[in-house]
Amino acid sequence: MQAPKPCCTPFAAISFTRCIDWARMYPPGFAVYITLGRIGSAGALTKIMNPTAIRDATPEDEPQIYALLLESGWGHRLSSVLALHELLAASQRKVVAVIDGKVVGFVRAITDGLSNGYLSMVAVSAQHRRNGLGSSLVQHVVSEGDGITWVLRAGRPEAKQFFSSLGFAVSTEAMELRRRENAANPSIERTSPGKPGTASHLQR
Repeated sequence: MQAPKPCCTPFAAISFTRCIDWARMYPPGFAVYITLGRIGSAGALTKIMNPTAIRDATPEDEPQIYALLLESGWGHRLSSVLALHELLAASQRKVVAVIDGKVVGFVRAITDGLSNGYLSMVAVSAQHRRNGLGSSLVQHVVSEGDGITWVLRAGRPEAKQFFSSLGFAVSTEAMELRRRENAANPSIERTSPGKPGTASHLQR
């Protein structure tokens, strides 16, 4: 598909919302522009949207994913890019959000693809939070299988409200067996058990 042509309708003649709707007709990754000049004027082409690509993560994304996870407070769980590589190799779903070639969001999940799923990591870069990107990533993962019950540990202060908005509910049934601190996996750093997170689930 060829790159879209600039929207030549003067901005004064249409709403900003209509411009956004027009822009969304194009695939992720295309830069979209509108004309801000008045009728009869060439105006200035102004970028209004560079759609986010949400796709499966690749090995080439791993350094950027690792940097994003460190920024998002996951450094205590990952000692290196190699540790991340091992986690992703054992994960059935790993998805990134990319803007202008940069990974700005990431989700990792473990699932049998039929009945059960565990949402393990959700991270969005600071400058792209609170604009729906995290919700889009989670929905992208959990929507692939209506018969799956998804669970997660909502241990961070803001996590319960965020996941509740996506349909997760605090579980009265979930139990957990915490990881042994001396378990053999030198690439993943171990931490003290601390306070368990709140178990939540999404019944599909």
